[in-house]
Amino acid sequence: MEATILAGHGPVDVATDADGLSLRVSGRDFRWRWSELTGAGFAKHPLAGRSAPDLPDEIAEALPGFRQMRDLGTDLGSTHEALVLAWRTPRPKSLQVFLPTADAGTAMLQSELSAHLGDRWHGASNELEPLRRSLGVGHPRWYALVATGIALIIGFVTVLPALLGFGKVGEAIADLDPGKLGEIQPVSWIAMAVWVLIVGWLLARFGRRIGGA
Repeated sequence: MEATILAGHGPVDVATDADGLSLRVSGRDFRWRWSELTGAGFAKHPLAGRSAPDLPDEIAEALPGFRQMRDLGTDLGSTHEALVLAWRTPRPKSLQVFLPTADAGTAMLQSELSAHLGDRWHGASNELEPLRRSLGVGHPRWYALVATGIALIIGFVTVLPALLGFGKVGEAIADLDPGKLGEIQPVSWIAMAVWVLIVGWLLARFGRRIGGA
């Protein structure tokens, strides 16, 4: 089979034959013989079936694009599942890529994986971390703690200064007092610029692709 799967993060080119599987993801090419794959399966998006995190109105409205990003994550969670492929060279390795479940190419790929992998195929709609553990590529126990710590650091370094800066901008507009812009610290100006650039890029790339799916 050959197909181009229109995923939210961009097109994924898939090809299979009697010898193995080829993928092209974000400009990177992968090729495995069927015998090299130790297992594979699809897992539900971590956001699937969960309420998206929100903030109080006064905070969410002060961060441009926050709720659009939240809704984008919810859309990804409801339309995509993670394909996890595992192999050894010589230590266990894996590739994880989110694919839209409604795409015909995704359905064909599932059929090919099931047919060629046999009992190494773990099916679809698994929980992500249990699937990764069953494939021998689970994250270590400290992974969640470290990831949470990094998220908190990013929040304090970027989001909090940006929030303070946007709040001052809002006050200046509401009071028609441009002088209040002078109260914004340089770190807040930098954080606001970073926030706008990142959120704008993500919404433009992912939002356009999901909306067109």
